[in-house]
Amino acid sequence: MSQWENGNLTTNLAEKKDTNGAFCLVEATLAPGSEPPPHLHTREDELFYVLEGEFDVYVGKEAFKVETGECVFLPRFTPHAFVIRSPWLRVLALFSPAGLEEFLKATSVPAPDDAVAPSEPPVVAVQNVFELAARYGIQFGN
Repeated sequence: MSQWENGNLTTNLAEKKDTNGAFCLVEATLAPGSEPPPHLHTREDELFYVLEGEFDVYVGKEAFKVETGECVFLPRFTPHAFVIRSPWLRVLALFSPAGLEEFLKATSVPAPDDAVAPSEPPVVAVQNVFELAARYGIQFGN
């Protein structure tokens, strides 16, 4: 199932139920300007593998330029942020353990099967997104 989440098109490829909770795998096409503010995760590690595009990733005190065919690891409890440096960014995002896909579902709307990002996705109005994020172990402003 694909969904629009914060202007990005995401598809859950493997969820908690599929992996006995070990991980979730998401394909995402992200548009410049849709990046989340600096944050950290208290529950899961993240790994981004770039299928297409490039972005600058800030992990703790380190910075990485990550391009097509490369990956970057974001450990839990480590503040991170990123800036998309291409017209769009298509990644595989691995979250371990699983669970973050529930946050993505809660902050998104279903996308049609033929949706392609970036385009003009619907604006998803989510009240108290920071409160919702906190329930999933995401802390902003780090």
